[in-house]
Amino acid sequence: MDDHSAASGEGAGVPPPPPGAPDQALSPWLAIWVRPRAAMRRILDTDPRRGVMALVVVAALVGATGVAAEPRIALLLRVPSSFILTVAYVALPICSIVGLYLFGFLIALTGRWLEGQGDAVAVRAALAWSRVPLIWGGLLVIPRLILASAPGADAGDLMQNPGAAILQGVLGMLQLILGVWAVVVMLKCLGEAHRFSAWRALGAFILSWMIFTVCMLTPAVVAFLVLRGIS
Repeated sequence: MDDHSAASGEGAGVPPPPPGAPDQALSPWLAIWVRPRAAMRRILDTDPRRGVMALVVVAALVGATGVAAEPRIALLLRVPSSFILTVAYVALPICSIVGLYLFGFLIALTGRWLEGQGDAVAVRAALAWSRVPLIWGGLLVIPRLILASAPGADAGDLMQNPGAAILQGVLGMLQLILGVWAVVVMLKCLGEAHRFSAWRALGAFILSWMIFTVCMLTPAVVAFLVLRGIS
């Protein structure tokens, strides 16, 4: 995950490519796949707010469709896939927007603890644009959703069909691979936003989740102790 562009100086390591270089000609939607740091730097140097909300919402909708495309979820909850899809379409975009601003603030904070330079705007841009691989991966959701919506799928017939089960497994594995690469892209983008390495970005990300977990658990623990003392 380390990147030579996070070396000495301001984290650039190597001089920027000359005007007209291939990576500059590529759209960020493509460049983010192969040169995430260079693509992220172009975004931050032009308009870090561009498309951030749209990317987060689209990625959330893709994720919602992916949830509905998993037949085991509907079977476990004993509800139709269409119900799962409706709830996910409403909840995931809202949660994603809240999470974007919350972790944009937290990762900006923890990144500065690790000598980073990025502010909340830059971190939000990195979090949003690193979702591009997940959005492209949404193309794999379409056949999975068709399989999950087939007659009898909610009753478990789909999982008893070897061909359908194998296809679901292959598509799910491809989505998993894209998800792993999306994490790598996210760390590189966060590293570029803070002008340090992807490994430090991982540290800032972990610290932000530790803060979030403590803040969420502390009120619950205090309430439990108070109620236990009252009883």
